[in-house]
Amino acid sequence: ALQVRYGGSFLPMDGLLLNPLDFVLPGELCLGNTAVFLERLLSPEAPMQDGALQADDFERSWLPRAHTDRADGRTILCADLSCPRSLPSGSNLGRAMLQTLLRDIAEHGVGVDTELPSSDALATALYKMYSRGRPVRAPFDVDGFVFDHEVAVLPYWLIVESHFQDGWKAFGGSDDALTAHTQLYWPRPRREAADWSLVSTAKLWLPLGYGPPSARNILPRSVVDLALRSLALGLGPRPYRQKGFGRKGKNAAARRLRSPHDAVVDLTGDAPAPAPEGGLPGVVGGFRTFRQVRLVGRDEQRSGESWRVVVSAKAATAMRFYCRSAHRPVVQTPKDLSAAFNRCEAAVGHASASAIGDTSGTAPGGAWTAHFDACGSPAELNAALTLLSYAPMPDLGSPPPAVQSNDSTVSLDYRTAGAELDAHFADIRVAAYERCTATVASHTAEFGALVDDPQDHVTVVAHSAERCHLLDRLPGSF
Repeated sequence: ALQVRYGGSFLPMDGLLLNPLDFVLPGELCLGNTAVFLERLLSPEAPMQDGALQADDFERSWLPRAHTDRADGRTILCADLSCPRSLPSGSNLGRAMLQTLLRDIAEHGVGVDTELPSSDALATALYKMYSRGRPVRAPFDVDGFVFDHEVAVLPYWLIVESHFQDGWKAFGGSDDALTAHTQLYWPRPRREAADWSLVSTAKLWLPLGYGPPSARNILPRSVVDLALRSLALGLGPRPYRQKGFGRKGKNAAARRLRSPHDAVVDLTGDAPAPAPEGGLPGVVGGFRTFRQVRLVGRDEQRSGESWRVVVSAKAATAMRFYCRSAHRPVVQTPKDLSAAFNRCEAAVGHASASAIGDTSGTAPGGAWTAHFDACGSPAELNAALTLLSYAPMPDLGSPPPAVQSNDSTVSLDYRTAGAELDAHFADIRVAAYERCTATVASHTAEFGALVDDPQDHVTVVAHSAERCHLLDRLPGSF
């Protein structure tokens, strides 16, 4: 009732939200004007149901998919307590579901043998009515029922499954006793980084209830272990740590600067050399890069005091930093002038107008140019950094030397030469200062960044008639 009255999102207690609930919605939709549900697949052995979603419902949805990526007649909406969902304030759809449940309770009472109407069936029936009115934008009327907002149904594969679909086994055999129920609590050898990259960037919800309790022992570097580490970030009063018998309690980690390289350290335990692919350009690149730059930990002695963060870059060509208007990796919505966006814009403008910029020194081979300079609480700085991105630089690199000198004996491996590779990458440094007036950084982090436009180097070929509509979505994944 509170969700219907005031709007908001519901999250079950036995799972982890890996990404914002609206991170796959089209750009014109947001949680304020859209009800969001997840799909639930019925048993493939069961006969097709008339009340389930059919081909027309999928084709008229906000997220159409090929017939090979859906289950016509065997898909319903998950609207019970096991799935995340979101409703706008005063939703007519939510009010209709609530009134139906209350009416049935008033007529039949509540007892051991009382069968209440399924919330999944109610939500599915209302969504099928909504799809009949598409593609008209809400509000619109269908058979006397007014839909006052849009409804989006997210694909079932946004929920992390108990086993990975590649079928890879550690020793080429069948699942052992540890992984018979789930592979999420036990790391797959030599697959830990790839598994976590897939789950953290392409999935929305991580259930924690797969298998019996005996199968939910969180082992280091497993998907669940890395998810808890990533979400905790040392900010809570009791940050997540692995349990062990006889271990003494530890104080919360002190304030520090977290960078994309920390994920590699968490996986391997060894500090790696700065990788040139640490940062990526564009809207999607900024979403994947700068949301991992954080001020984490606790500072009891300086609680409430402001910090300063400066983001600098060193590249062969001038780089342009900008702020995304939304925190999701899709087409950006009109600027809503949120506090985080305003702070990010001010930080980029201040760094551009300031002649001082980052005063912590220069690096060998060139000077650092400040592109982001902000002051505020760690939470405010983290929110502003999440929206930061830099624009790709097209047409980088040089023609083959053989073309320039008409010398056919020049090696064709010129693209792997150091000078050629340096033209495609930049160095990014993030410096954190304990006070807004400080000139010496207390924490720094450096990582490489690709400055090329990936579209200049990627060619996509498809020859499946049902999947051609995916082509305009493929570039958004880079």
